[in-house]
Amino acid sequence: MCRNACPERHVTKSNGVIKMRVRKDQRGFTIVELLIAIAILSIVVMSVCGFILVGSRSYASANSDINVQQEAQLSLNQMSDVLIDTTRSVNYVGYDSGGTPHKALKDAEFTFTPEDKSLIMYNGVLEETPAAPGGTPTQTVDPGNGNKHYHFYWSKDKETLYYAELYVQPTDVDTAAVHFPVFDPADPVAAGWVELASHVTNFSVDLTQVEEKRVVQLALTFLDGRKEYTTSNNVTIRNKVGVNDAEPDPLNKKKTLSIAARDKGVILEPGESYHFSTPKVTGDNVADRSVTWSLASSGSPSGGTRFTDTANGILQIATDEPAGTINVVITTNAVDSDGNHASCALEVYIKRVTAVSLTKTADDNPDNAVGEISPGCTFTISANVAGTRLGETCKGCGDDTSIDKQVAYEGNPLGNPYVWLIHDPSSVPGATTTWNPQLYIDIVESKPDHATFRLDPNAPISDPDNPDHTYTVVIQAMSFLSTQDNTHGRHYDNWVPGAITLTMVKGKENAEPYKGELKYGEQQLDESIREGLPTDYSKYVTAIRVVDNSGNAPDRILLHYTIGGGNNYRICPDLFDLDLNGSYTFYMQAIFPIPEDRYQEGHGGTPDSNDTIRDEYFNNIKNNTASEGYTGKKYRHGKVFYAKLDRPKVTFNYHEVEYTGKNITYDPVNIYKVGNGSGIIGEIKPSRYENIEGNQGMEGMVYSLYEGEGNSQSQWKKLYYYDEKTMSYQGNRSLAGGVADVSPGGNPYMKLNNENERIKVCGNYHIVPGMLYRNKFYDTYEIIGWQGFDFPNLKREERYYELDDSTIHVEVGTNFNLELWSYHDNQFTKGEIYFPAPSEGEFTSYFNRENLGWQDAKKLDWTIKSIKGTDKTTYYVPSAMRCRYVADSKLYELKLFYNYWDSKWNRNVEISAGVFQCAADGKEWKRKDPGTLDGQLESGNMNPQIQCPTVDVDFMFNGNHYKGKMYIPLPSERGFTGKNWNEFGFEKKGEWQTKENIGLKYLPDGQQNTQDIWGLKLKCFYDAATDEFTIQICNSNWDFITAYLCKSNGDSWRSWK
Repeated sequence: MCRNACPERHVTKSNGVIKMRVRKDQRGFTIVELLIAIAILSIVVMSVCGFILVGSRSYASANSDINVQQEAQLSLNQMSDVLIDTTRSVNYVGYDSGGTPHKALKDAEFTFTPEDKSLIMYNGVLEETPAAPGGTPTQTVDPGNGNKHYHFYWSKDKETLYYAELYVQPTDVDTAAVHFPVFDPADPVAAGWVELASHVTNFSVDLTQVEEKRVVQLALTFLDGRKEYTTSNNVTIRNKVGVNDAEPDPLNKKKTLSIAARDKGVILEPGESYHFSTPKVTGDNVADRSVTWSLASSGSPSGGTRFTDTANGILQIATDEPAGTINVVITTNAVDSDGNHASCALEVYIKRVTAVSLTKTADDNPDNAVGEISPGCTFTISANVAGTRLGETCKGCGDDTSIDKQVAYEGNPLGNPYVWLIHDPSSVPGATTTWNPQLYIDIVESKPDHATFRLDPNAPISDPDNPDHTYTVVIQAMSFLSTQDNTHGRHYDNWVPGAITLTMVKGKENAEPYKGELKYGEQQLDESIREGLPTDYSKYVTAIRVVDNSGNAPDRILLHYTIGGGNNYRICPDLFDLDLNGSYTFYMQAIFPIPEDRYQEGHGGTPDSNDTIRDEYFNNIKNNTASEGYTGKKYRHGKVFYAKLDRPKVTFNYHEVEYTGKNITYDPVNIYKVGNGSGIIGEIKPSRYENIEGNQGMEGMVYSLYEGEGNSQSQWKKLYYYDEKTMSYQGNRSLAGGVADVSPGGNPYMKLNNENERIKVCGNYHIVPGMLYRNKFYDTYEIIGWQGFDFPNLKREERYYELDDSTIHVEVGTNFNLELWSYHDNQFTKGEIYFPAPSEGEFTSYFNRENLGWQDAKKLDWTIKSIKGTDKTTYYVPSAMRCRYVADSKLYELKLFYNYWDSKWNRNVEISAGVFQCAADGKEWKRKDPGTLDGQLESGNMNPQIQCPTVDVDFMFNGNHYKGKMYIPLPSERGFTGKNWNEFGFEKKGEWQTKENIGLKYLPDGQQNTQDIWGLKLKCFYDAATDEFTIQICNSNWDFITAYLCKSNGDSWRSWK
């Protein structure tokens, strides 16, 4: 069904035709509907407009407040800045309605309401020059360095604060003659005044504290619209000044001066300049604060470093400045009353590269010495850049320090082209050599601290026309920093290079590594040496050449016969009687002694004589520089094998770590942990040996004992040592008058004999192992010939070799690391103990690491304690120890306790010794909280007062009246739970427990000494619901006398009613 808005339909019939006419609905909104809609819309629009208006007004108000506050603060800052440095007088002036000025200390002193006000500061220092006899002294004003007078003028009508200034003149003796611009109310700005702030409704100054405290109080009130804002400030004047134009002191007052530099630790680089901060110049009655900057009398070693501006402190560092430190002096231009200038000094540190050193740090041919390279080897050269202040940020430029210790390298981010270089000697003007190592050496890797090179296997090692002239290679690197100028002036006149010269040596391309191991005191049998030679003759010549790797001795060559499979088929280093301190390379080769032209395969032949073989061999190697062995055709010969034999080394095991040829630092020995007859230092015994047969090394070991600081043997004192000259032990085995003694081959090495004086053996000890060895001669060798040494006449003496690279360092001391008060043997003492630090292994035998909760110690050990201020000791006997880890601070906290027998009350009291802290990686325990009695003990009271949990009593027992205080052990104390004869032995049981014939301590009222009450009987009951004990005190017939209650962890008993 259509409602309201449906169109009307009209149906008519004409001439038999039915027609329908539809008329559209012409109705609209009623006036009431329109009025309601308009009203709603109006309300919405008005609300929105209201919100916008309120927001706009709030913003305008807030913005106005901010502007007012900013203007007020700026005004106060301006006045404060000039007030602080005032040197002569400060004046407060109020103007009456007629414009007459009146001075006052504060507003309350004005007898009228000022129309305008002024704050005037006069500067300069009034000086008086003594007159000639009969004359009059003259006065002038020292204006200082550009000082000014200042005038702040507040106009009440204009509500504006104005400002004017004048330079101080020497003639300004009378301040009345100082004329600021006349204030013209019509146009102050045109009259010479500067508007400082507007909307200033009030301006006040208080000078009442200037003379006493040099404090001026300022206050300004601003009103912008309806918002009023008041701000104030107290300004402290640096100098003593007059008030309201009164001179602060008599005209001939004393002048004082002092000066202090503001810059500290200035670091600059060559070529840079630096503008120092203005120094702080202080003093009395001196207006001139200007200074002069200069270098100290020593000046600059180069002569080029100087101040380009001596008045303002601009320092220019010379590009060739070699000094590490430049001393700068700042001097005041003014003088004090004695005519002296004030001065101060500061140091300027010059950051500069001074040298680049190159060393060979790697070589894949281990036989090349440090300064050698051989064809085919790959080697690494490392650079070390030295200088002053490298790695520290320069104050002049602030540049990154990463390149300070670098050399220029290929691919560097700054594109520096002066990278690692192989010097070409043939390119030097006037060079007579054609040797160019650049043709044979490739740079494999170029880095800021090292470079790796590869030498061609076919590189020549000497001049073909002069074989005695060995080629060398020079490798260069350049300090990266010295080549890099910067925008702050850094510049080096001469870049800093480094170079290393390497000698070309013959490689071992014609020799093979020996598969065996050469050792002193041992003969090697290795049939591989004669591999490939005929086997139908039983004798072979073994040729051995020994090269001293230091180059300080000629090669030693020895030829001898060996018999295949026989006892003398050996290679024996001892035959050469070598100094075991040296490093040697052995070249070994087998030679068939039958000439090739007489040898018949399967039948052998007749060998040449020893002389013939010897001459052939030595002639051949003399003319052969390509191999270390025989290369002739007369005799068949095997390959050349080589092996290196270095100085013998010993290995010591310590803490399950092997130390071979390395110094060892033992854990510090706490002498107070060592008892009589015990080892201060245990047995010293190597576990194995290198480069010497084990039994030979063990039999020859000796040990020298030294004492002293540092790691240099030259600083140590010899105690008991092996002397190379006498080949015997020297010194005294007894230490500190017999307190300890030394047994070089014993177990222990150092033993304590007198624990009462053990502290006398504390010190830093150094045990230097050594070895006695005699090169052995074996008569099973048939010697053919030798060269380079006098083989038949070798001395083969026993020699002493000190193995100082395996020195053992031991610190014997008290090693105390915790100080505390404690009680033992009926006395309180303060002293030190040693308790393991958390980082030490022994700590875990007491506590677990990183346990966040308090944990009780796994064990309680008596610990030696040194009594402070004496050479005596006692013991710290812990009653309890607890520890926890504080994760946030990465430290451990340790609570220590001890027992104290309180004889007054017959009780054993557990006392806190304090709380101690130690960093997780620290060594020392430091006190955090003092112990319970520490305060009394520190004050000298060795009988401290210990609070006892007594109860008040008033009862009859056995015909006696007891009134006073009585001690009953608390449930948490041993006297309550212990099972000894005079302990209660009570437990947490819900039934009555009894104890007979107990004695308790009692203190009668008004007396000092306690008494015993014997024969008491006790009953005890524990109530689990309340966790409370009830104890009844009874007489001998179990008649009730009195009762008390206490929690199981309570600290006092209370009476039971």
